[in-house]
Amino acid sequence: MRPNVFLGRHDPLLEWALRESGAGLATYFDGSSDGLERFANNEGIATGLHLYHPETDTWNEASVRSRFPSAPVVLAEFAWRERGLILSAHSKPGIRDLNGLKGHRIVPRQAGAGSQKLLEHLLAKEGLASTDIRYITRPEPKPTPPWRYWKAKPKRHSACWG
Repeated sequence: MRPNVFLGRHDPLLEWALRESGAGLATYFDGSSDGLERFANNEGIATGLHLYHPETDTWNEASVRSRFPSAPVVLAEFAWRERGLILSAHSKPGIRDLNGLKGHRIVPRQAGAGSQKLLEHLLAKEGLASTDIRYITRPEPKPTPPWRYWKAKPKRHSACWG
């Protein structure tokens, strides 16, 4: 039997909806890939995803089909997301697109996050290597959400992806 835990990506609207529903679900949000793996291991009843599949230019379906080829799972669309860069005031003039990130320090999402995988795909599509971007590494074992790190250290990096 699966525990009453909702897994996967963090989305403030989804978190609010789960809380307000009164369903009594616990949450464990540590990225789309982590949620998909935990769901496969029966660690929760559902997982939130936003995993881009560049070969098919689709979201979630290819990942779910490959991980659960014959399992009775359902994909339900909850919301659409916009992705983009949050720029510090001092770096706005020099960054107009992803190529403008070359040489800048940015706060990444955790490795299994769908947003981070999308950013890596988009950078590669623009011809940028991962070494062209100076990702800030974090010493803590659990990643701090980018917006919290941004607020704590406003002048140490140029951009945040999410």
